[in-house]
Amino acid sequence: FSCLFNDKLVEKIMLETNKYASQKLSNSQSVQTRMNTSQDLKKRTNITASELKAWIGIQICMGLHQLPRVKNYRSSDPSLKVNIITNTMTLNHFDEIIEMIHVNDNTLQLPKNDPNHDKLHNIRSFIKGIIDNSAKAYKPSTFASVDESMIFF
Repeated sequence: FSCLFNDKLVEKIMLETNKYASQKLSNSQSVQTRMNTSQDLKKRTNITASELKAWIGIQICMGLHQLPRVKNYRSSDPSLKVNIITNTMTLNHFDEIIEMIHVNDNTLQLPKNDPNHDKLHNIRSFIKGIIDNSAKAYKPSTFASVDESMIFF
C-alpha cells in the first residue's frame, strides 16, 4: 500500500481535498449536506493524512468485498456488516470525504475550448504519481520473458 500511496502522494491528495473543501464552503452561502450547519461541515472537512489513508483502505476493502450498497457495510445484519470498515470510520465522515475528494487543483484547469485543455486534468497528477510509484516499487527479475501471445504478428 505504502509503495503505491507514498506520503508525497497522500499529502498532495490531502492538500487538494482540503483546498477544494475550503473553496466549496467559501463559494456557497449554505452547503446542503446531511449535517445541520455549514459550521459543522467546516470542522470536519480538513482531513488528515491518516484519515485519507484509512479512506483509501476502505475503498480497497469495498472493492474486494463487494456489497450492493455502501450502507450494507455497516448493517446490523452480521452476514453483511464488515467490522473493519465500521471500526475505521463513520459513514458520515466517509461520505464527507467522498463529497470533497480531489487530487488536482481545479483552478489550474484550462477551459474546454482551449487547444491545450486536458480532459484528464482532475486525475492527471494522481495517475502520474501511481505510475511513478509503481515504477519505483517494481523491480523485474533478470529472468523476464515475453509470451508470444503478447506480440502481434
